[in-house]
Amino acid sequence: MNSKENVIRALEFRTPERIPLIFPSCGFTDVINLQLRWDKDWNPRLPKFDFINSREPGNFIDEWGCIWTVTGKGNMGQVTGHPLEDFSKVEEYKFPDPYALGRFEEIENNKDDNKYILFWIPLTLFERLYMLHGFDRTLMDFYLNPEMIEKILNIILNFNLKIIGQIGEKKLNVNGIGITDDWGTGQSTFISIKMWRKFFKNKYKQIIDFSHKYGFHVWMHSDGKINDFVPEFIDIGLDAINMPSTKIVGIKEIGDKFKGKICFFNGVDNQTTLLLGNKKEIEDEARCLIENWGSKRGGIIIYFYDDNLEAIGVSGERKYMAFNIFQSLSTYY
Repeated sequence: MNSKENVIRALEFRTPERIPLIFPSCGFTDVINLQLRWDKDWNPRLPKFDFINSREPGNFIDEWGCIWTVTGKGNMGQVTGHPLEDFSKVEEYKFPDPYALGRFEEIENNKDDNKYILFWIPLTLFERLYMLHGFDRTLMDFYLNPEMIEKILNIILNFNLKIIGQIGEKKLNVNGIGITDDWGTGQSTFISIKMWRKFFKNKYKQIIDFSHKYGFHVWMHSDGKINDFVPEFIDIGLDAINMPSTKIVGIKEIGDKFKGKICFFNGVDNQTTLLLGNKKEIEDEARCLIENWGSKRGGIIIYFYDDNLEAIGVSGERKYMAFNIFQSLSTYY
């Protein structure tokens, strides 16, 4: 059984041979992560922001006109300039063209048929919205200007659907669609369930249903204590979810409520155990994670952002320690 089939079995609870692993910087991965690329003909006024390789300090711009300030510390930086800070500029604002040349270069250049191909459309709905409008303004305008929020969200949604549709219609070598929206702090979600259902639930469902139409699984990354949102994502058919702050969400709490209902792709807590724990503590949490979130039928894939962990102080030595531990546990069941 090759990597692709093993990952699919884990996602679909069809008894994989072993637990799949995603550790590309350690030299082993069952999943190849590819990325949506910018318009090939786009000529910005600032240097282009590279979502993957933002290592040099400075101000950069993305295709949506959001200005990113990058520190050069190995992280992706943050948006400090919002092109739709004032909603009165919407009519003159030029949204990106989903059909522009170069969008799928990474897929077209990939020739590996043995690995599971996961294509990421980052900053999928909420993150792109507040990067365009500003975080505080966005939270206020859910109440003060809901019509404009809805209008912008629908434009962002349609962009994403057109990207997925092209992948499906062109029959590109993709097995799953990855989406990202960080929804929580260390205490709770940014908005209420009621507000999330009003603005976002159906839009995520459209992305998931449309992806499933072409046979793609949908994977989602979301930071923070998003426990209250997990059953909502299960309800609309999300296939896999990544919640890297396991200490915040609670390994046992999540397992007791959701084990067997959705696949988790996760590692030990990046900010605590992986950063500060000794080998035994990392191994104990790894076993706890596998026992509570996975089963012999599947439902667990081991993954963390191992190529960006040095930004929070995780050394290469510790990454390899975690990799070796999880590799030894990959035949746990």
